[in-house]
Amino acid sequence: MSQIKTIRIKITGRVQAVFFRDSAKRFAERNNLKGFVENKKDGSVEMLASGQEEGIRNLLDWCYRGSLLSRVESLSYEFLDNTNLKVDEVINSDEGFKVNKHNRNYLVDKFLALSNFAKRYYHKYNKSKQEGLSDENKENADEDLSIKELENKPNHIAIIPDGNRRWAKEKGDAVWNGHRAGAENFKSLISYSFKNGIKYVTAWGFSTENWSRNQEEVDMLMNIFLDFIKSNRNYFIENKIRFCHFGRKDRISKSLREEIESLEQETSSFSLYNFAIALDYGGQDEIRRAVEGYVKNNTLIPLENFLDTIKFPEADLIIRTGGEQRSSGMMPWQSAYAEFYFSPLYFPDFKEEELKLALLDFANRKRRYGK
Repeated sequence: MSQIKTIRIKITGRVQAVFFRDSAKRFAERNNLKGFVENKKDGSVEMLASGQEEGIRNLLDWCYRGSLLSRVESLSYEFLDNTNLKVDEVINSDEGFKVNKHNRNYLVDKFLALSNFAKRYYHKYNKSKQEGLSDENKENADEDLSIKELENKPNHIAIIPDGNRRWAKEKGDAVWNGHRAGAENFKSLISYSFKNGIKYVTAWGFSTENWSRNQEEVDMLMNIFLDFIKSNRNYFIENKIRFCHFGRKDRISKSLREEIESLEQETSSFSLYNFAIALDYGGQDEIRRAVEGYVKNNTLIPLENFLDTIKFPEADLIIRTGGEQRSSGMMPWQSAYAEFYFSPLYFPDFKEEELKLALLDFANRKRRYGK
């Protein structure tokens, strides 16, 4: 048997998220490696791995590539002497390969990772922004980059607000109070988005599949939507925000339908800021209805003109909260080149600061559109 080797790897880039370390752990275990992976305070990730040379090399190759949604900007490594006390503890450990979180819970760990990413992006952006400036102007340059200043920010954000029910259950509360907390949270996120130059925001409130929930919860949800529209009517009108509805109108209550149609009509002349609620919406259902409309009209008008979202551009960024990592049919046609951002936070806890980090993450991505 070949000699056991131990390597220390340090990686920088968009790598501090939980999924990167979990992916590293799974890959290391498949290669029979012992050791650990952990986030460092400087925003980097460090791994210590011991095992057969082939497994070590495989791990190193994997680190160069990076996992899904991560991006490696720099990597350094060194092989360590196995007589080192720390290395000896790893080699003789029965724990296999682990993720060191230093007793931090999942959400705190996630937040610190995103904070480190934000700081790194601030530094990177300001450095490029200051190139060519005089020393005096560099000293006066604003150190705190605002989202509004970002050159690369989404024009259209679609949010899948997952986790309202789990948020309520963990607090020992009724599920509809979780939905109410989520609805209240949307107001601040909408305001934050428009204040920072985002022109279009879509919120998925109720899917075509949600009708299968118990009738009491469905009725309460419909009342929450009705209250949200009524209580924010003046906000939309006074701030000249166009209000739109995506989805079916034939299955919701008459009072809710009339309130939606009234606000749509009253704000139809506005164009600078646009908010849509996807209510009784499903991506497959939308495409099916669009095809039916296209065939019925027997026209040369493009199919996308029959989609609910005809007044909105394609989605640039789709955010899903609650720890789930799937689109569940949110705008399948309109999201062909959208970026996705998944947050472990339940939606009532997804505040402006987390949205800011999502926008910073988007700003640091390269969108090639197949080129």
